[in-house]
Amino acid sequence: MAFLKLIFPFASQYLVENSPAGETTKANISQALEVLDLPANDKVVIVGPDRVEKTSLVFQAAVSSAASGIKTAYICTHPLRRLPTSIHGMVAPEPSVMKNVDFIYLEEASELIGWFAGAHTRTNFPGCIIVEDILTYASQLCDRNLERSLAKLCAIITDSVAWIASHTELKRCNVLLTAPSRIASLSNVLSLFHFTIATYEGPGKGMDSLLSYETDQCSVTVRFCRKKDVICMTSVHTSMLNKS
Repeated sequence: MAFLKLIFPFASQYLVENSPAGETTKANISQALEVLDLPANDKVVIVGPDRVEKTSLVFQAAVSSAASGIKTAYICTHPLRRLPTSIHGMVAPEPSVMKNVDFIYLEEASELIGWFAGAHTRTNFPGCIIVEDILTYASQLCDRNLERSLAKLCAIITDSVAWIASHTELKRCNVLLTAPSRIASLSNVLSLFHFTIATYEGPGKGMDSLLSYETDQCSVTVRFCRKKDVICMTSVHTSMLNKS
C-alpha cells in the first residue's frame, strides 16, 4: 500500500475543491498514488529533522495500516511518552484498531537484528513494519563507519522482509523507516537496497511543513500544518515524470 495513503486523507473532497488554481486535481492524485502503490515502492525512509511531527506521521501510518486489517509492527527504542498528534480526516487509534499493532521496544542494534533475523520463527507475520530512527541502531554497530553499519541493517531488513512477503497471502510487506537529515549522505546505501527517500521538512516562519516523495515515475509533495490538537493537510502537488 502506498505509504502516503496511510498518512494523509487524499480522498478529502475539501482538499480538491479548495485547492488554489493550478493545484493538483483528484485524478492527478489518484494516478500518482497508483504508482506509489507498486511493490517497487514498498520500502521507504522518511528523512528529516527530529521533530514530534515526524513521529506523528509514522504513527498515523501504523494506525491506518492496522485499521485496514494489516498486522503492523512498530519498532522504536522506548515507549512513546504520549499519544502522537492525529492527522485530521484519518482513522483514529481506537482500541479495536490498535489490537493489530505490536509495539516493540528495542534499545540495542543487536536486538533489532535479532528481531528481523527471527522472522522465520513466527507464525503471525506483519504486513507493515515501522522502525523509528534507523541511524540510532546503525551508529551502535560502528559510529565511525555509518555507511557499512547502515548497509548491514538494510541487508538484514531486506532479506527478512522478502521472506515475510513470500509467506503472506498478499506477497507483500511494507517497510517504513525514519532517519535524521544527515542520512542523506548515505542515500547510495539506501538506493542499493531499493529504499526510497521521502523528505520531511518541519515548519518554518510562516511556512507549512511538507513531505515530498519522488520515484522514477512521479513526485508528490504534501503540505500540512498543525491546528490546535490535529495535523491538517493543506495542499498536494503531484507530477508525472519520465526518467530514463
